[in-house]
Amino acid sequence: MNKPGDKDRGWTVEIRWPFTGLRELTREEKTRPKFPPSDGDQWRINFSRVEWDMKIVDGKYEKVANRDEHNWVWSPQGVIDMHRPERWGYLQFSTAKPGEAAFHKDADWPVRDLLHRVYYAERAYYKEHGKYSATIEPLNLKGLAAALADPVHIETTTSAFELSVSRPAGAAGKRKRFSIHRDGLFQVE
Repeated sequence: MNKPGDKDRGWTVEIRWPFTGLRELTREEKTRPKFPPSDGDQWRINFSRVEWDMKIVDGKYEKVANRDEHNWVWSPQGVIDMHRPERWGYLQFSTAKPGEAAFHKDADWPVRDLLHRVYYAERAYYKEHGKYSATIEPLNLKGLAAALADPVHIETTTSAFELSVSRPAGAAGKRKRFSIHRDGLFQVE
């Protein structure tokens, strides 16, 4: 590897993290995942590889100027930005034999996806207009909010915003409230 004069046939990467090391990366005690994970638990994860076009100059690799990089990810994100964990894939832990566990879809994914899309639209709107939009129409989301029965509620100040959606959460008539703030903090109440 890294020898321009030979031809590589492939490469592999193996990574091992102790669960205690991963636990240190979480924000607060109440949001930390269980350790060790239990059968059926899900975490969000992604892997990325970035490659630049290279040329050989005087027997050494040199990056080709004025060319964008090539990006590969394990879980497609719809945008070139690995700093959006809400777009990462799901890792489901299982005690079943390989190929025997059923994947459990996130029932709240549509509302999570919607709020994150509005979140990024608000940030773009602020960049262009110097303020946040108090309504969804100027955010140019092409009818995305119409996909949900409950509207996106937007609260703004001169320096912040909060987006929220309330949805039914079971037979008892209770509702779940999903919200995201200007700082990207996503909450479910």
